[in-house]
Amino acid sequence: MLASSRIYEGSRRLIGAESEMRNLMQRVVKPVDMMRILDFGCGNGRLVPFVRNAQYVGIDNNQSYIDAATVKYGRTGVSFVCSDLNILSEVPVDPVDVVVCIGVLHHLDDTTARRALAASGDLLKIGGRLVTMDPCFDPDQHSIARVLMALDRGKFVRHPEGYAHLISERFELNRRELWPDVYRFPYTHFVTESTRLVDK
Repeated sequence: MLASSRIYEGSRRLIGAESEMRNLMQRVVKPVDMMRILDFGCGNGRLVPFVRNAQYVGIDNNQSYIDAATVKYGRTGVSFVCSDLNILSEVPVDPVDVVVCIGVLHHLDDTTARRALAASGDLLKIGGRLVTMDPCFDPDQHSIARVLMALDRGKFVRHPEGYAHLISERFELNRRELWPDVYRFPYTHFVTESTRLVDK
């Protein structure tokens, strides 16, 4: 059902996901005028209200999401592309300052996640940042959060160390945080901020 942009948007309103986007942008991404941001797995353009005057490109493989995002948010400085991970290198995108990857890695096995991270690195300027946010398992999390992690549509929800290991193969991992209280109910996010390594 979540393949439908309308149902997806309604589900995110229900869980209070706007605070997730606001927190990530204000606390980690910190967009400034003319910063180039690529939203990898952009859904229906949920980040656009928080990018201010940054230059934004959203990429997703769901045409329904891309169509809805273009209608709602498309304007000068904001664009959307429907593309699959396997042909991401063919997308005509100039190098960006930040790649934001929200709720993507927990849908990917390790091999595919490595490919996604490599593609993200290729799209970044030297020294550019990668910001990720995914659900995770944690020994100290609320029991409700643990059940929700197990029931998630993503089949590869990891512990923080699992995400960190994958990211650090290509990036300098500068920040890693658990956010247990973004939603209106117990749910554990793992947030990272990394810098592209010059020799990777």
